[in-house]
Amino acid sequence: MAVTIATSRFPQYLREGFRPMMPFHEDVLAAATSAIATVDDRSVGSVVIARNFGAPVAAMISGKLSNPTEKPFWAFPKGHPDLGESDVAAAVREVREEVGIDVEAGLLGDVFTESAYTYAGRLHKDAWQRHAAYPDESKRPTCVFYKTVRCYLAVLDGAPPPLRPQEEEVAACEWVPLGEVASRFTRDDMREEYVPFLASERVQAAIATSPLA
Repeated sequence: MAVTIATSRFPQYLREGFRPMMPFHEDVLAAATSAIATVDDRSVGSVVIARNFGAPVAAMISGKLSNPTEKPFWAFPKGHPDLGESDVAAAVREVREEVGIDVEAGLLGDVFTESAYTYAGRLHKDAWQRHAAYPDESKRPTCVFYKTVRCYLAVLDGAPPPLRPQEEEVAACEWVPLGEVASRFTRDDMREEYVPFLASERVQAAIATSPLA
């Protein structure tokens, strides 16, 4: 992970190796009326590519927004591992839950990209439901999250299977031609992370050679 060098309205929350939070996340901190908690957070997911008979496409989701000032965004399926669950197993489960397809046979456990960033927001729904103050939203903590994300490559043969978005967390999902993936990202950091990953020799070799062969 690269060393982060940045200016911030909240320099006390800068951490080496983590990209600083976006301005609208700093606005969340500025508006907070109670103590700020810090949370180490981790998600895993998968960049799922279907060869589509020679024209590769990637499964992307449009997430539901928790902050009304945030722009709509497209990303790849991901989520939190369950207690004791391996990263690979969690990635397979999250793809199944968020877009309704099974990638276990095509997931490559040694081909992945990993990023780290910082953002501010309200305590996650699952943790908030276990909180002593739940369901009083006025007491829901504001947090600074130090987030790491690992996305594995999964390659599927043949025509891409239908995608079924998870109603709770996914606004929409679709198969996107690889050449159009970069244009879907609304954040520069995601473009800088995933475009080189998709163009890398390991990914291109995996797309060209079936992991099932």
